Amino acid sequence: MSHRQGQTVWELRTGRKRRMQLGSLIRSGSTGSVFHITELPDEVVKLYHAPTDMSVYGRKIRAMLALPPQVPAPAPGFESVVQLAWPVAEAIDRDDRFLGFIMPEPDTKATLGLEYMFQESQTKSAGVSAGLGVRVTLAANLSALIGALHRQHPYVVDMKPSNFRFYRDSLYISMLGCDGCSIQGASERFPANQPVTDFLAPEFHKEGKVPEGQE
Repeated sequence: MSHRQGQTVWELRTGRKRRMQLGSLIRSGSTGSVFHITELPDEVVKLYHAPTDMSVYGRKIRAMLALPPQVPAPAPGFESVVQLAWPVAEAIDRDDRFLGFIMPEPDTKATLGLEYMFQESQTKSAGVSAGLGVRVTLAANLSALIGALHRQHPYVVDMKPSNFRFYRDSLYISMLGCDGCSIQGASERFPANQPVTDFLAPEFHKEGKVPEGQE
């Protein structure tokens, strides 16, 4: 079905089911659409498009809910920083069928897309320094976040810049699209099925290797 603003869906969190209403559409991509939630101002919901295999995605999201990764805590004063848009609850319909997931939303007014750092004209227009110190700090924060994830075995296969935002004041990185990672569940690994080829790690371009399984 096509999801739209005003539609009713249900949140399933720690075994409790709660009704909620979709707010405005934030964006729509190849696998799903992301909406604001009227009852949850600091969180958003991603609802998958048909004909997505809901059985596979449902198992993957439940595996992510069961094993949330631990990342380095922000410095004092920056506790509100969202470093990972990791699932915090399932989104289901009236009959308990899986639709997608709920995740925290980074403050869009306090953050910019990482692609802003690619061109000096963009950084200037956004009022952000393009200096070497800023770029090195962003690179270090991004590496620390990815390293923490990989040590716990969710693997970030697709590094496209639109999956990352950074906070203007602290330069902390916020990672979006976490459901696109390769995820290790209790008894199966869920591969990253839709990576953007231009942003794959170099090892995936050797001898036609593709990111299947990502053990």
